Amino acid sequence: MRIAIASKFFYRRGGAEVHAIDLESALRRRGHETAVLAMAHDDNIIQTFNYYDVRSVNPFGSPAEQIKASLRMLGGAGARARAVEMLENFHPDAVHLHNVHSYLSPVVAAEAKKRGVKVVWTLHDYKLVCPAYSFMRGGELCELSRSKIGCVLRNRCLRGRVVPSAGAWIESLKWNRRALAATVDRFICPSVFMLNKMKEAGFPEEKLSVLPNFYSGSESTVKRALEKGQRKEVVYVGRLSSEKGIEVLLEASKGREWEVTIIGTGEDEDQLRKKYKEYPNIKFEGKQPKEVVFERLASARLLVLPSICFENSPLSVIEALSCGTPVVGSSIGGIPELIPATDGEVFEAGNALALRVAVEKALSRTYDYNDIAARARLKFSEENYIENLLNLYRL
Repeated sequence: MRIAIASKFFYRRGGAEVHAIDLESALRRRGHETAVLAMAHDDNIIQTFNYYDVRSVNPFGSPAEQIKASLRMLGGAGARARAVEMLENFHPDAVHLHNVHSYLSPVVAAEAKKRGVKVVWTLHDYKLVCPAYSFMRGGELCELSRSKIGCVLRNRCLRGRVVPSAGAWIESLKWNRRALAATVDRFICPSVFMLNKMKEAGFPEEKLSVLPNFYSGSESTVKRALEKGQRKEVVYVGRLSSEKGIEVLLEASKGREWEVTIIGTGEDEDQLRKKYKEYPNIKFEGKQPKEVVFERLASARLLVLPSICFENSPLSVIEALSCGTPVVGSSIGGIPELIPATDGEVFEAGNALALRVAVEKALSRTYDYNDIAARARLKFSEENYIENLLNLYRL
C-alpha cells in the first residue's frame, strides 16, 4: 500500500512522535511505500520515504508569529497547499494522522477525503474533545470543555495566555466534532478510556476502534530483563512537568531505601534538580537516546508512572513491560488498563503516601520477569499492530 503519515513533529519529541516514527519505519520494512508530512524542524528524521514539510509556526511567539500560527490552525499558512501537493504527487491509499492540530491542522484529512483517500487518525491526546489537549487547568483535572467549549478562552487554558487560548477556541469551532467525523473514516483509540471519552463527546461509535500502541525494542533488551539484580532501583521515563505527577514520586521517595532514576527533560527540570539535590537516592539523567532508555528500563526493578492527568496509553509502560519490568502506575486514564495484577501495582493519583506503599509492595514481591516480557511482547507486538492497522486501512 501507499501510506502517508501526518505528524506535526517528526523527531523523537514525545510518545506520539516516537510512535509515528516507529510506525513509518515498520510499514516501510514490510514493503509499503510511505510519505511523511510534518512541520519543518532541524531535528526531523528524514530517511528514504517521500518527505514533505510545512514551514514552522510558533503559537507562543511574537504577535506576528501568533497570527501566522492562528492561520495555520485553520488550515492556512501553507498547510493546505502542502497537503494538496503531497496528495497529488504521492497518491496515497491511506492517510494516517497523528498529532496534527495547531502546527499542521486537520486540513490534511479534509483534502484527503475530497480525493476519496482513506483517512485514519490515531488519537494520542484529547485535543478532539478538549481544546487545551489534556483536560487540565491550573494543575487540576477539568472537563468543562465537554459542555462549554468556550471555557478554553474564558479560563485562558493554554499557558494562561489570551491569544493562544483564543486560537484554540476558534480552532475547536472550525474543526468541530461534525466536521472531523465527516472527514475521518476511523479514529484509533489506544485505550478504552480514550474510546469512552470520544463516545461521551458524541463521536460516532462505529468510527472508533481500540488499538493499543506497539513495542519496537530489540530482543537483546528483553534478555537484559533476566539480569535484574536485587538493587532497589525504580525509574521514571517521561516529560518533567506538573501533570506527569513527577513531584508526587519525588516526595514519596525522599530518604527512602530505593534509588530513583529520572530520565527525561521538561519545563520543571531545573526546579526539580535544585529542590531534590540533597537526596542521594534521587538521580536525574536528563534526555537519553532510545537505546539507553531501553537498557535502563530493562535493568530497573520497577517503572513508576505517577501521572495526575488522563494518560491515554503511555509508551513508557508498554516498553517497560516488554522489557520484563513491573510497573507502579497511578489509577487514572488508560494507565490501569496496561497493568495486570501480575505485573505491578496501581495507586491513587496524586497521593504520595499511596505511591510509597505501592512501591514498597512491588519491591517486596517476586515477579516472573521473563513471563511479563513474553506476555507484553505478544500483546503489544509490532506484527499484530501492523496487521490490525492494515485491516483498518482497507475497511
